[in-house]
Amino acid sequence: MKKLTDEEIQKLLDEQAVSSFDSIDMKTYQLLFEALEEAPSEGLPMGFADQVVREAAHISLKRQIRYYWLLIGASILIALSASMAIIFFYQQPSAIKILAWLAEARWIILFGLLMFALVQVADYRLVNRKQTSH
Repeated sequence: MKKLTDEEIQKLLDEQAVSSFDSIDMKTYQLLFEALEEAPSEGLPMGFADQVVREAAHISLKRQIRYYWLLIGASILIALSASMAIIFFYQQPSAIKILAWLAEARWIILFGLLMFALVQVADYRLVNRKQTSH
């Protein structure tokens, strides 16, 4: 598929001929053109396109980070569940002892997980603040 220019995309959007082009780019252009239906009276500021691209990249990065955190959490949960199922299947007395220990140490484990999550969030915000201040 060939790359469309902004003018061609605008023409397709105006003609409502986007049924064959249901891509993210088309939706993004459609939202942008709807938001900018009227041109500002003083014109667009210098670097407007760069700001739009930078903001779109920032939103995409946030989505990607959220997806990776979800993937990591799901992977850890699946791995722990599978390992516990294997232990329970092969050595049931050991599995029962592990579950009893986990029940006793639940508050310590919960506190450790909470502290880990808080450090990760603080680190992410600190790094993000340093990146955006330049």
